[in-house]
Amino acid sequence: MLKLIRFSYSLIKWVITITVIAVLVFVGYNAYGVWSSSKLDQRDKTDAIIVLGAAQFDGQPSPVFSNRLDHAVTLFNEEVSPIVITVGGKQSGDRFTEAEAGLNYLNKNIKKSNIKAITDGKDTLESFQLIRNEFPDLKTVTLISDPAHLWRSKLMAENLGFEAKISGTQDGPGSLLSNSYFVREVASTLRYEFKSHFSSQWSLLRSIVL
Repeated sequence: MLKLIRFSYSLIKWVITITVIAVLVFVGYNAYGVWSSSKLDQRDKTDAIIVLGAAQFDGQPSPVFSNRLDHAVTLFNEEVSPIVITVGGKQSGDRFTEAEAGLNYLNKNIKKSNIKAITDGKDTLESFQLIRNEFPDLKTVTLISDPAHLWRSKLMAENLGFEAKISGTQDGPGSLLSNSYFVREVASTLRYEFKSHFSSQWSLLRSIVL
């Protein structure tokens, strides 16, 4: 009996140790992903450039959003892709969606026939899902966003079958990988990854917490 108790105690210790190591590896891997992706500026030719939405004010993109859109114009002019897709819905009371504001802004420098707007997405994941439904044959995409946001966006896109390249804004609003932005993105990525791979456990956790 004593041997069984010792064995059980030893087994529990090993399970806890392995679990802790797995959690640390999981967190470390995604933290490194957020950091390393923020340094990338991939300009391979792809089927479409996707500009991830940000705030807009009555049709006028915010400084962070316009910075992303200007970067998209640069890549378009370098012939990275023949199509630019803007995404993002709107808040209650808004007259314009983020996607519409982005399209109108880009149209100053790019022909409207080369711009597509996906206006119904409530968040990044839903926007990618809508793009996948709208363009089922789309394979390779270049994602443009703030550097800290690229890793999570890349994971979402690849989980939907896209081959994703990433290119973050180089300077200006949103381009700084601050400590707070880094921590927030790591936390958001962990949440997304856990929900994606352990959906039943996530539902159970939510029911316990809430």
